[in-house]
Amino acid sequence: MRHLFITLNGQTLSYYCSDQLNLQNTPIFLHGWGSEAQHLKILFQSLNNYLAIDLPGFGQSQLPNTPWGLEEYAEMVKLVVNTFQIKSPILIGHSFGGSIALQYALKFPQVKKLILIDSAGLRLPSVKKSIFLLLTKLIKPLFTSSVNNPLYKKFRNTFYRLIGSEDFIEAGPRTEIFKKIIAYNLRPFLPLINTETILIWGANDWATPLKHAHIFAKELPHAKLEIIPKAGHFCFIDQPQAATTLLIQALNDN
Repeated sequence: MRHLFITLNGQTLSYYCSDQLNLQNTPIFLHGWGSEAQHLKILFQSLNNYLAIDLPGFGQSQLPNTPWGLEEYAEMVKLVVNTFQIKSPILIGHSFGGSIALQYALKFPQVKKLILIDSAGLRLPSVKKSIFLLLTKLIKPLFTSSVNNPLYKKFRNTFYRLIGSEDFIEAGPRTEIFKKIIAYNLRPFLPLINTETILIWGANDWATPLKHAHIFAKELPHAKLEIIPKAGHFCFIDQPQAATTLLIQALNDN
């Protein structure tokens, strides 16, 4: 495995790749939010040919100067593809990386295959989340000052954890990027993505529940769903052998 850096359009990008890089149908790994390429090592180390990117703002890649959305991230991946002269890439995305892969395929259809692992990208209404967010707004005036009040911050963070939005708390300097990402719903565009898609999902996923997988499977024109029992959002950590087997099968299946 090689760890290298490249600067594209003024953006320094960290990436990992196999010792020999075959530029035809190259698998490109895109990690999830708050993660980095090395967290997918258990998957790509099983392959002889791969490219794994630290997405801008994560790992050792430079944070963008402006708040990026899915479109900017997809364009950066396209720039990587063009720079390396990769023909018909295979995009493998986990969670946030899966939504980037979908946006890429929507805009740049010359993709051999999508392999989406517990992918994000759907914004479904949640009664629980709506109630808790309303309560935070109602209770905020009870605190003596602005959101800089430490007591308010502690209270707010507790509520975000209760509604499963820890990613927002941990966004840090990426907060504006996170807001832009979660405001974008890919669902209306799924029928327009004609790329062959393999969905690999943990049966016990709490972050992108199994109902999301079934929506993807139903609304993407060429999708196949594989469910891994006893696995959560990081199915490749919970069940590494099963996840690796399904990945290799998806790559070899023509």
